[in-house]
Amino acid sequence: MLYRFHIDHQQQQFDLRVACHPSESLRHLLTRVLAYVLHHEPGMVFSRGVCAGKEPPVSSRSAAGEIGTWIAINTPGPRDLQRACKSAARVIVYTYRNPVLLLRLAQSIGPDDKLTIYSLSGKILDLLAAAITSRTVHWRIEPADEADCGVNGLSLSRRRLYPA
Repeated sequence: MLYRFHIDHQQQQFDLRVACHPSESLRHLLTRVLAYVLHHEPGMVFSRGVCAGKEPPVSSRSAAGEIGTWIAINTPGPRDLQRACKSAARVIVYTYRNPVLLLRLAQSIGPDDKLTIYSLSGKILDLLAAAITSRTVHWRIEPADEADCGVNGLSLSRRRLYPA
């Protein structure tokens, strides 16, 4: 299913067409969209989808093709996370699940200044998903501080888990 997101965020307007694979939950889709907008930089793109292999769900590339930012959702595999930390200038992981496994994985890789892990509330994502009544979604994202923002008046907190 294809969704169209019209998003106003920090004096920027985003008009995104985002595909939702039949096996993908709305929580996952909304997390991808939020990560894209909250970390947007030149060259930021969504992957070609679930069938894109080892491609990150959201990433940015330089004109030379080097990966600037690699954004993963939930718990990437150990090899994927190691590869991301080796090949990208910055690695961000968003999770709305229990982060224990993800934190263990991050600690097993060792200290890496490139890696940041955020946790989002699954309940808030469910409320955002319940408000979607058509395939066209309008959001206004207003930053409150570095960790919190409002999405259409709903408070969304990003808790930074790693590094602590």
